[in-house]
Amino acid sequence: MAEGTALERIKKSLYSPGHDFKVTADYFGQVNVGLIARELNLEKLGEERGSSDLPPVSSKALDEIETQISERLEALKVTASEQAENQALAYNRRIASLDFEGQFGRITQLGPEAVMEFRSEVKDQLNALHIERNYLKDLKNEVNVFRKENRLENKVAYIPTVLHQTIKVLLILLIFVFETVMNGSFFAKGNEAGLFGGTIVAFTITLVNIGFAFLVNLIFVRQLFHVSIIRKFVGIIFLLIFLAFAFCLNIGVGHMREAGAILSTEMGLFVMDKLLLAPFAFNDAETWVLVGIGLLFAFVAGLEGIYWNDPYPRYTFLQSRLNEQSEFYRDTYEDCLQSLNDVKKRILATFQTIGGDLTNRLSGLENVIAQYGKLSNLYDNFQTNLQVASDSLHAIYRDANIEARKGRKFPARWNRNERLNKVSLSKLNQVNRNSLDKKISNIRKELKELIQQIQEEFESGLSQFKVLDELGMETEMNNGSSP
Repeated sequence: MAEGTALERIKKSLYSPGHDFKVTADYFGQVNVGLIARELNLEKLGEERGSSDLPPVSSKALDEIETQISERLEALKVTASEQAENQALAYNRRIASLDFEGQFGRITQLGPEAVMEFRSEVKDQLNALHIERNYLKDLKNEVNVFRKENRLENKVAYIPTVLHQTIKVLLILLIFVFETVMNGSFFAKGNEAGLFGGTIVAFTITLVNIGFAFLVNLIFVRQLFHVSIIRKFVGIIFLLIFLAFAFCLNIGVGHMREAGAILSTEMGLFVMDKLLLAPFAFNDAETWVLVGIGLLFAFVAGLEGIYWNDPYPRYTFLQSRLNEQSEFYRDTYEDCLQSLNDVKKRILATFQTIGGDLTNRLSGLENVIAQYGKLSNLYDNFQTNLQVASDSLHAIYRDANIEARKGRKFPARWNRNERLNKVSLSKLNQVNRNSLDKKISNIRKELKELIQQIQEEFESGLSQFKVLDELGMETEMNNGSSP
């Protein structure tokens, strides 16, 4: 269907899953206690400060070495926290992009619009077909009235095929060339221009002989077949004109051949005198052959004109126009059905795609929830590992410090571990799965109902098409079949 339709707007909103970032076990890295201890030189500094009984036994706060340990681990915790928060924010954006509620609303709103658009498409196709059928009906009525008025109810119009027309054209060309060549050889004798001049004269005579015979019979003589007395009389008049002209022309040509030695300026007067005084007085048998062939070709061209198509005037024209419209109507009928079927398939395919889109969105949600859970566990484990690392690093420093003290006395606070404050990860946007599953189930039911409506609209349109076609067939049967 066209751009901007309800279906196109729904298709533009289909979910396109982005790159799924998968959290791996080493996402936050490892805390290397030995490396940190060496970098901070904890054992040596512990011995040095312990030999000086530092920090004092009464110490309540962390000394500078302990502070370095805490700052080092705190920096790792901050980095991990920012990393986890950024990923949690990306997961929340992913959930927001799923936009279940927005898609539910679009389907609820645009789905019925798609059905209405399809119903409108069916109506438009029917209207187009109805116009063509009415025109076909008018043409059938025109042909039937013509047949009735001209008493042709029992006569089928002759509509020549392309092959027949081609044969007729070739026949006329053949006799045209034959007569031109034959006359040219005759008129070349005594012609100052020789064969070329004789051929030019022969071509002109043949054109007049065959062209006049064909056109007069095609247009006027075939009026003899008309039911009208007046038009029959016109046909008789032009038949007599054709016969008189053909005899006079070909007999005159015979006299022209025998007058080959006479100057061309006197040829016309000579032929006219011969036609009036002694039209059949030929001195050569070849002249009679020339005249006979000319008349034969004129009669053949005349018959071709009469039977170029149906001899009854306008019958072939009306029947051909009706046949062309019948074929056009049939093609239009098939095209309309095919177009509706294609539109239906596209709509149903889109509805099925929408159903798959809901599944993809749900899968996307489940994937985000699973990845967030994995991220949260890894983040908690990393903070636990940081606490273990803190305990180990402080123990390395303190043990070395205590061993170096003279009285082996140490601050009472060393009897407990330094606790790192855990940072909670931002929560994932809450989605009520029970409510979501129920809404998705309802939307799927709506899609099934929409698919059913489209099927029903298509079947209804198909029935109307068949009724329209049956009316056309009934009209055709009542009016009599046409070839």
